[in-house]
Amino acid sequence: MNTAATCTAIVLPTRRPLLQRWRNSLGEVWAAWRQQSRRHAEMRSLEGLSDATLRDIGLAERVFQQPTRSSIDYERGRW
Repeated sequence: MNTAATCTAIVLPTRRPLLQRWRNSLGEVWAAWRQQSRRHAEMRSLEGLSDATLRDIGLAERVFQQPTRSSIDYERGRW
């Protein structure tokens, strides 16, 4: 008796469809870009405040400086 002929093949997807993966990836990239643009907008708005206002809210001493290569190497321990 041959039962293999009566069994139907079942296809189980092991990955999500390509379009769905692209949409999820695009959504993550879009969210990261929006967060970065909001952060830049906040930094620009803080740069426009006067020294007295920055001192009142406690940000007068917090001046952001772009890290240099030597400071990054020092922090990571690459001597």
